[in-house]
Amino acid sequence: LVMGYPERSKLPYIDEMPVDEGIFKDLFSVAARRLGLSLAIVRAPKKRIYAEMRAGRIDFYPHASYSADRTGFMHWFSNGLSTREVCITRPDVPLITDLADAPPLRLIQESGGSKFDLPRMYPQLTIEPLGTRIDFERAIKLLVRKRADLYFADMEVVDYYLRNRETRVLADVEVRIHPDCYEPVSSADVGFAIHSPKFARQPNPAYRPQLPPSPQNQPMQVSPDTIAGKLAKVLAEMKASGEAEKIYEAGMQRRFSSSSVQSEPTQTD
Repeated sequence: LVMGYPERSKLPYIDEMPVDEGIFKDLFSVAARRLGLSLAIVRAPKKRIYAEMRAGRIDFYPHASYSADRTGFMHWFSNGLSTREVCITRPDVPLITDLADAPPLRLIQESGGSKFDLPRMYPQLTIEPLGTRIDFERAIKLLVRKRADLYFADMEVVDYYLRNRETRVLADVEVRIHPDCYEPVSSADVGFAIHSPKFARQPNPAYRPQLPPSPQNQPMQVSPDTIAGKLAKVLAEMKASGEAEKIYEAGMQRRFSSSSVQSEPTQTD
């Protein structure tokens, strides 16, 4: 079972390449074993990961945001964990409780990211493409240096960052969290490659075309007799039993070998 992820870290989910340790490895290794498989992890720039998914050579991305431009090669189902994206800015930006009311801001976006279409909905935002390997620590540096104004981060990543430093408030590291600017707590989702030989799908009888498409409202559903369908079932069972939460909590308590190796994001690929 082949998982793809960028070279950058996203602690506590995964360490920076070449180290693959973290919650993703722990969670999906258990799930793969229950399917009689082993887990292989491929690290590459996000654009390359997606190209390999389109070709069916990488099976899944462990935590994938839904976007219309990915529906041609990706199908979503829960990975058994929860997530919440929040906004991070410098302290001089007033508290944002609704992104529609935000002032003009330059948004940090790594190559292949999912936020390139946000300015269509929020025209006061402009994309600041700053290359690859942008993890949370690098994003903070970019904000502090005023190379951009806004970064989206998973609240779990922010919590982990603070747990492992003497500071417990983001103001002490010169940035500010806006917890209610974007989305509520929701399911974290696997993005499975629809061209993988381990995937097949069938019409979804619960699909509601009058509602916006989302991971919970897709025209098709994964076929239960495929490896992808069995993976979705195992992950749901791990969530229901509390096993996924235990893996998550163990990851939150873990210290990793590294976080940032480079001082600036890579500008290539």
